[in-house]
Amino acid sequence: MLMSGVASSLTILARNTYLTIAVPLAYRGRAMSLLAGFIRLGSLIDPFITIGVIATTGEARLAFLVPVVSSTIALGVLVLFGRDDATDGSHGSLVQTTSLWRTMTERRDVLMRVGLPAGLIPAMRTSRQIVPLVGLMVGLDTELVALVAAICATVDFALF
Repeated sequence: MLMSGVASSLTILARNTYLTIAVPLAYRGRAMSLLAGFIRLGSLIDPFITIGVIATTGEARLAFLVPVVSSTIALGVLVLFGRDDATDGSHGSLVQTTSLWRTMTERRDVLMRVGLPAGLIPAMRTSRQIVPLVGLMVGLDTELVALVAAICATVDFALF
């Protein structure tokens, strides 16, 4: 779980850094929301593909190939159709910076109203990753566990 959390945090950091450089400030919020939505869509589709792989082959270990194949396909799409025309950083420059501590003290009312629920939603999403492990521990069928994971992903995607 620790390595999964580190990998997830680094992915989010890299995504936000790239969007800061590549997308003009006026469209940045929409771009971040759209990219996050597509990531959730991938998390929604993955369990259903996993159910198909397990049902077709009868082998749960082959389900680990689903992310490998989908990542390879995504890499191919990026290589074939992606552009890299925002390498100069001109879109990502900010006019004014403020320290994190100052922002936290001046806007603590907003952080308590909005920040706390915004922190609880990722905690719920992270706990969704434990569902397959618990299901397998209690002896549920692998197809049923994958179906429950797909339902959890559907609820998560509905939050988008």
